[in-house]
Amino acid sequence: MKITSERKPDSQVLLEIEVDPERLQKSMDQAYRRIVGKYRIPGFRPGKAPRIMFERYVGRETLLREALETLVPEVYDEAVKDQSLDPIDQPQFEIPEVEPLRIKATVPIRPTLDLKDYRSIRVEREEPAAVSDEVEQNLVDLRRRYATVEPVERPVQPGDIVRLDISTRSGNMELLSETYDDLRVTAQDTNGLPGLLEKIPGSEKGKSYDFEVEVPETDPDKTVAGKTVVYHVDIKEVKEEKIPEPTDDFAREVGEGFDSFAALRERVESDVRKHSENAAEREFEQKVLDTLIEQAGIEYPLVLIEREIDHIISEQTGGRSLASLAIALRGAGRTEQEFRDELRPAAKQRVERSLVLTELATGEGLAVDADDVEAELDRLSGPIAPQNERRREMFDTPTGREFIDRTLLTRKVYQRLRDIADGKEVPPPPEKAGPAEAATPITDSVEPVAQSAGSEPVTNDESGMAKNEESTIKGRDTAGGDQDKLHDVRAAEAAPREA
Repeated sequence: MKITSERKPDSQVLLEIEVDPERLQKSMDQAYRRIVGKYRIPGFRPGKAPRIMFERYVGRETLLREALETLVPEVYDEAVKDQSLDPIDQPQFEIPEVEPLRIKATVPIRPTLDLKDYRSIRVEREEPAAVSDEVEQNLVDLRRRYATVEPVERPVQPGDIVRLDISTRSGNMELLSETYDDLRVTAQDTNGLPGLLEKIPGSEKGKSYDFEVEVPETDPDKTVAGKTVVYHVDIKEVKEEKIPEPTDDFAREVGEGFDSFAALRERVESDVRKHSENAAEREFEQKVLDTLIEQAGIEYPLVLIEREIDHIISEQTGGRSLASLAIALRGAGRTEQEFRDELRPAAKQRVERSLVLTELATGEGLAVDADDVEAELDRLSGPIAPQNERRREMFDTPTGREFIDRTLLTRKVYQRLRDIADGKEVPPPPEKAGPAEAATPITDSVEPVAQSAGSEPVTNDESGMAKNEESTIKGRDTAGGDQDKLHDVRAAEAAPREA
């Protein structure tokens, strides 16, 4: 067997394999013995027809195809070992000739990275954003979460909560026929009902209305973009949201309770400022990482991007089947390929960031030991209590420990990146003592900014790191399949209470 190899762009190797005629004949003999019993050849008992008669009856191509199904993988594996290749996915085969048998295999191999002089990188920090406006908005949102709703006998106003029946059509096509028990007259709640936010104010309880809306060509819903949509609306009830006044009595009802509204404001301001500082830190980290990627030499097989697109689709669809995704895309007038192409830039960024972070961890000798994981388990589970013991049991699984290991390593890598970009003194990289073992892959989607497991914040963002990690672990255990790319899970806001 003759084997030649040629390095190709994007971390690929082209193998050309020429198989000896004797080996092909031997493989065809084996194929004949495997399948002869599956055919009825006139004049012969099942499995007893000579090969020459078998080929005459079923065709040489059938026998050759059966032989190649076994022979091609065999010779490919031998060629990979002979050339000391390290494939990361299945090859693409081409058979330009059968006699003599020549096989071409394009093999995706491991990425190659050169981070160059990354320790010389310096990035200027920016000040965290001002928080005064955000504090006021958070206080308003917090009061709204404790609001009650009361029926009113007046026309609909923006911000009201309406119970109504809606049907829509475009031309002769019916688009929607629904009953909404609590439709808030806001841009967020009427998203997907183009033009309704502008038409419904002034409507009265017990009356029916017909609206015509010219939907812009730019509307994301391709089924109505550029068309006329006709609404028929029956107003059943109008309710008004009653937001509590910003008083000390209100502050005592919030969360664990505050002595005064001023104390509540102070806590909200502290949480918002911390969030702003973390956002600035995250932005700084991404600038440093992007600078590192720009100067690095990175080559990797494009199949990694396709894998990452699959990860993103799984995240966005909650692990739904491809068939259900295809149905949903057809309903929106889109194809699966269009959807994948839209995700490609984000997938490319994820792949490159993950590769660079993993290479940096290896080059800097960063690692997580068992004591680190145990300490994080203790932190996540909190003080000894029955509910915290149950939380520890949930985290203390192979999946949970793997996630914690990757999270802690990600934190260490980002901390090293921050120190380098700030010009701080860092330990010298370890000496290379030989071929490095494969490092734990680092993903860019695990939050790197250090967070404490302190008291629950009272701002609009109430997730907290422990809650995020608990939700993520549950998602990994129940979604099925490989879920390496992790995402934050945000707590839902409480709904207004009826008066």
